[in-house]
Amino acid sequence: MKNILAPLSFAALASVSSFTMAEESGKSYEGFYLGFKTGNMSSDVDDIDVESPRGFLLGWEFANGAAVEFERNNADLDWSYDTYWGSVSGTEDFDTTAIYAVYRAYNPDNGIFLKLKGGMLSEEAASEDDTGLSVGIGLGYRAEHVSVEAEFTVIEEDVNYLSIGINAHF
Repeated sequence: MKNILAPLSFAALASVSSFTMAEESGKSYEGFYLGFKTGNMSSDVDDIDVESPRGFLLGWEFANGAAVEFERNNADLDWSYDTYWGSVSGTEDFDTTAIYAVYRAYNPDNGIFLKLKGGMLSEEAASEDDTGLSVGIGLGYRAEHVSVEAEFTVIEEDVNYLSIGINAHF
């Protein structure tokens, strides 16, 4: 995870320079939102494939672009390995639950925004549970009550999630 954090942080800081805080842009979004997402989870672990991720999120955005998000994802974890007696394989659920601090920097000329997030994530597979830090960066577009986001999230050091989602804002 350390290998990806430095470039991710640099890209986020460089990108924010072309965006402004929500208050300065003349657009002020505040309130509750609910979203759904899907995409592609990739694992660096040999003989493990994470397939069909789907998730939902609940959040509250403050007028300054800061937000708090609760996110829950589920995927199918397919694994296989060879033994002396032959190949062994199986499928189990892979679940993640996270709470994130989020910041959206809106472009003052349109509804395009840069999203940065970081927080605590718990992952559960049938054979083990783990908790740790998770970070992400995304780009999105917001109309008045709907937004669309494309996002890259580091779930853990060997699992990444490239997702697209849609949010309804209330």
